[in-house]
Amino acid sequence: MTPLGFVIQTAPTPKDALTGLHTQICDLVVTSEDFGGADAFSHPVLSELAEFPLDLRRSSFVILIGPNRTSQSEIQAFSLSVDMVLRPEDTPKLKGLVGQGLARKEAFYATFRAMEKLVQEES
Repeated sequence: MTPLGFVIQTAPTPKDALTGLHTQICDLVVTSEDFGGADAFSHPVLSELAEFPLDLRRSSFVILIGPNRTSQSEIQAFSLSVDMVLRPEDTPKLKGLVGQGLARKEAFYATFRAMEKLVQEES
C-alpha cells in the first residue's frame, strides 16, 4: 500500500491495463503519455476511460505523465479528459500533488454530489 493508501497494480501492456479497468474500480489511474507506443490522443487507456459511464469515470482520479505537458495545467488536463497532467520530473512530488488534486476534485464536485443526493432522496 502506498503512503496515500492506494494499492498499486501495474500493467505492462495496454491490454493488461484495459483488463484491470474492467475488472475492478480504480480510484487512481496513472499512465504515461506514450504507454504502449500511444500518444495522448490515441491513448488506449484514456480512450477507454472516456467511454465509461460518467458516474464511474468521476470516481477515478486520472493522471497523465508526459514530457510535452505543463505540470498541473488545468486546461491541458481538461482537453485530455484527465484530472491532472505532470511532467516526468515532477513525479517525485506525486504524493503531495495527488493529495492536492484529490482535494480540488472533491471541492469541485461537492455541489454536484449534494444535488445528486437530493434528487435521489426525492425520487
